[in-house]
Formats: sequence, structure tokens, C-alpha cells
Amino acid sequence: MKLLFITAFMCCFFISKAQEKYSQKLYAYNEKSDSATFHFIYVELAPGVTPIWDTAIIDGSIYAVHATLIETIPLQLGERKKDKRMVFIRPQPDYKLWQLEFDLVEEKPASTAGTGTNKGVVLTGRVKSRKITYQVRQEVELVSRNSF
Repeated sequence: MKLLFITAFMCCFFISKAQEKYSQKLYAYNEKSDSATFHFIYVELAPGVTPIWDTAIIDGSIYAVHATLIETIPLQLGERKKDKRMVFIRPQPDYKLWQLEFDLVEEKPASTAGTGTNKGVVLTGRVKSRKITYQVRQEVELVSRNSF
């Protein structure tokens, strides 16, 4: 009887551990001005889960990543440039929305400036002890606040 109980407990334990995984919904936006592109990245996560991203490579420069919990939901970001529709982020009920903020660590080497390489955003982080990388494939462009 004890063996049956221990076996059942171990099966339940391994099944619950196998289902533990990190999943997120990532929202990526940018706003372009004459001199720069500003990136706005948000992560929607289940309750009790925090963002795993610690470094970003943006247009070839390296940034430290910090996450700030967004309290005001829905979050209004501005107008989408393509069709002038207002952009809102509404996470699933009980889910949390985090904004990723970037602090410059290392500027893009001058030798790559103007070559058109290293465009976009790449995030790196850790899930448990495993290092992971995620490339932001597409960003929605917002109307520049400077154009008003």
C-alpha cells in the first residue's frame, strides 16, 4: 500500500513539473523620429511569474533590461502609424503586464555604424538554468509624438 501511495505521489509530482514552462505574450512597438527609433516592449505573464529578460541588443548596441509592472489597464500607447487606429493593450484577466526598460551598457561599434546590419531587437535571458534568446521579428510603428 505504501509503495502504491509513493508511486502515485511521484507520478503526480513529475506530471506537475513537466507542465511548468515559461510562456509569455510579447507586444513590440516603435516610434521613429528624425534622429532615433524608440522601442516599447511589453510582456504579458501569468500571476506570480516575472519577466526573464536581462539583456537586449537593439540595433547593434547592448542594453540592460529592467521590467516595471504596469498598474493602469488597459494601457493606451498611441496611434498606429499604418491606419491611425488607437493602440491599447488589454492583458487576459488576472494576468500581469510588464514594460521592459532599457539602459545602455555598450554602444554599437563605430565600424558597424551606417552599414544596415544589426537592426531590430534581440532579447536574452534565463529560464531556470537555461539561457534563451528571442528575436523580435516585427514591431508596430506608432505615430511619432514629434509630428503633432
